[in-house]
Amino acid sequence: MGFLRFSFAVLFLVPLTLPNSQTTLSAQTRDAGLTMMTVTLTDRRGNYVMGLTSDAFKVTDESRVVPVKLFGVIDEPMSIGILVDTSSSMQQPEAKEVARPKPIGEAVVRFLELANTENEYFLMAFDESPRVLVDWNKAKELSNQKITMTEAKKMTALYDSCFAAIEKLKDAHRAKRALILFSDGLDSTSKRRYLELRRLLRGTDVVLYAIAPRISYNRSDILALFGSALNREGQEVLVELAQITGGAVFYPENKEQLNRVVDQIAIETRHQYRIGFQAGTAGVADKWHRIRVKVEPPLAAPSEFRKLTVRTRQGFYSQ
Repeated sequence: MGFLRFSFAVLFLVPLTLPNSQTTLSAQTRDAGLTMMTVTLTDRRGNYVMGLTSDAFKVTDESRVVPVKLFGVIDEPMSIGILVDTSSSMQQPEAKEVARPKPIGEAVVRFLELANTENEYFLMAFDESPRVLVDWNKAKELSNQKITMTEAKKMTALYDSCFAAIEKLKDAHRAKRALILFSDGLDSTSKRRYLELRRLLRGTDVVLYAIAPRISYNRSDILALFGSALNREGQEVLVELAQITGGAVFYPENKEQLNRVVDQIAIETRHQYRIGFQAGTAGVADKWHRIRVKVEPPLAAPSEFRKLTVRTRQGFYSQ
């Protein structure tokens, strides 16, 4: 089996070829007491690396090496929540056009066209509270609906809304799940706290992708300085939440960059590994376990495969 690398520019011109012996995840066994994780593997140029078998992956639970019980490398249909911030913080005069509902809506449609056609989705928007715009649906049905994401000059309940979206993902029909969040990362009115949201994400197998418009503050007055500090704070929040899950954060500054971002997320979600292992049952319940994944390609692999970047969830809580 040859090793496959997919660059962002040519991905959809190349057919996906994967090992025949490990291309299916049984619906009966994928969640049979296993701790699951989605693994994204890239080379030094940022190309997605596919075609490796389970033998190349070494999974460590704390200091204990655990055997891989389930391994999948197919373009697996998944459940995706799309969460859009329409609050006042996304509508500042300095905000780029990509923070507005219309270009975000167009980007969502673009994403649906590129992602796996068997995916299911829900769409939520939020300001002071979350609201479901479209419940679970396939891409075609979602694209055919007329959806209005009204801008609201209200405060931002980011943490509460992320909680609601993650809870909704628990009812997903697919084992592989992701949340795509359009937000600047600011919160002004949530009842839930940031540490609560971080803990919730640490205990799930949901991959978080955050798309945050890059906002520039060019004025020299104190309000601009305050706003700039808040913007950095919001970015730090999004970065930490994404890293916990093995996801990523993007900062588009215009519509072209926004389209490239959704293209990349669509590509990434179709070129990932799914790994399941049996977590130990002994020890303290509700204890945080850090996961580490090391990839050791076969000796016959190209030299550029020697420095690969692995992104996956950071760990799990023992039951």
